[in-house]
Amino acid sequence: SGIGGDKTQMNKGVNDYWIIKTNGGVLPNGVAEHITGDIKIDVFPNPVSKYATLCFSLNEASATVIELIDMSGQVIKLIADDNFAKGNNTIHFNSQSIMAGMYFLKVNYKKGIAIKKILIE
Repeated sequence: SGIGGDKTQMNKGVNDYWIIKTNGGVLPNGVAEHITGDIKIDVFPNPVSKYATLCFSLNEASATVIELIDMSGQVIKLIADDNFAKGNNTIHFNSQSIMAGMYFLKVNYKKGIAIKKILIE
């Protein structure tokens, strides 16, 4: 999958995502332990053609960095770097300048890192 290491698969198909916790490492290496239930993520539409909406729910307020990464783990685009409130949060992003292919949204928050697979057309 391009992520490497241990991961907890939460869904199937194009909407796959994983929740992992790192020990300060950078993906795809450094996975230390599984965490579950701390974040819920949805991206629509998926596949993405021009614009996408990322909805995520946090169990507590958290400084959060959201990045689009390619299959090799390289950051393609910084989507957000901000403090987000407990509960539901929504981010809209433009994917028009991104080449078509499979990518991951990496959500780095207080309790770990969640990875959501997306397809850009």
